[in-house]
Amino acid sequence: MYCKHLSLLNFRNYVRLELDLSPAVSLLIGDNAQGKSNLLEAISFLSTTKSLRATSDREVINWRAAEDQFSFTRVAGSVARADAIVKLEFVVSPTETSASKRIRVNDTPRRSIDVVGLVNVVSFVPKDLELVEGSPSARRRYLDVMISQVDHQYVRTLSHYGKVLIQRNSLLKRMRDRQPRIEQLHFWDEELSAAGGYLVVKRQRTVGEIAELVKPLYQALSGSALSLEVVHRTNVNVADGATPNDIAESIRQQMQHHREKEVALGATLIGPHRDDLSLLLAGRDMTAYGSRSQQRLIAVALKLAESALIQRLTGEQPILLLDDVMSELDEHRRDFLLNAIQPGQQVVFAATDLADFDERLARHTDLLRVEAGVITPYQTANQIGG
Repeated sequence: MYCKHLSLLNFRNYVRLELDLSPAVSLLIGDNAQGKSNLLEAISFLSTTKSLRATSDREVINWRAAEDQFSFTRVAGSVARADAIVKLEFVVSPTETSASKRIRVNDTPRRSIDVVGLVNVVSFVPKDLELVEGSPSARRRYLDVMISQVDHQYVRTLSHYGKVLIQRNSLLKRMRDRQPRIEQLHFWDEELSAAGGYLVVKRQRTVGEIAELVKPLYQALSGSALSLEVVHRTNVNVADGATPNDIAESIRQQMQHHREKEVALGATLIGPHRDDLSLLLAGRDMTAYGSRSQQRLIAVALKLAESALIQRLTGEQPILLLDDVMSELDEHRRDFLLNAIQPGQQVVFAATDLADFDERLARHTDLLRVEAGVITPYQTANQIGG
């Protein structure tokens, strides 16, 4: 799988861009705030239908275009899969307070939920250190993005769960104020527990596979014999071998047990929306006690494990986007990361310094300079002289 062509209009600092991408390795070189990360964000947009960094679609609109009520942002791409070419187009238009988004796949209108999984992307950006040092929501998002790319039922169930959770919490708050009767909660209990059962089982199984893949990756990256343990944490009572129905029943029972407390707080206390991952080295929780170096290596190892798992489950290598991943790695770890790239896998690096990369890689890489939202071929001293 690889992105053949990327087309941007008024996306971040790109006023207009038409770019053919190498099916192998591309390296974007440029100073900070020139548009390297924005380009990776645009490629990721084709996969997740959302920004890597923004909290709303409106934020990706070029600021000059956002001031014009008749303007819009367009992100389009042509992606080669093993069995077909997929053409995707996203048009984001500013509204008074937010933005509207229209999506077309092969010239046919689609919803966001139908697009996830058509293009598989694994990205590492500096913000991904939150995988280790951040809140549980960052680790849940890591799981959700990964699983959604390989399981369409998971995407739909996750979306439904989120909507039900909002409705149930709203009802709990009104019950706290003695408005509706408790019988009205039963419908939302059933909906939440049924969806939650599927999410918990899928996350457990996925974490088990990630845990298996990440151990050798972390050991090789760190040069340590310590084994990285990845454990799924949930407040749902789960027995070994439990089915989604078993877990759904457990969620129902636990919600009933905590009913008074939930009403008092106006919030749902049981369910996968409170899941987390424990990342342990020698039994120590790295989210609390890991050094910055350890946390960065863990985040990189988790991303490489995600790439390997997607390939295992789909039979296709995902597009790999790596932003500023080399700057804090020593030579040994850089070599390992470069050697971990699978033959034929599309990889797009973003960096400020070409010296961070092995000369052999640079000679076999599509080198591109990024400056103020403009991309041109990057000329090395050897190319200029020879």
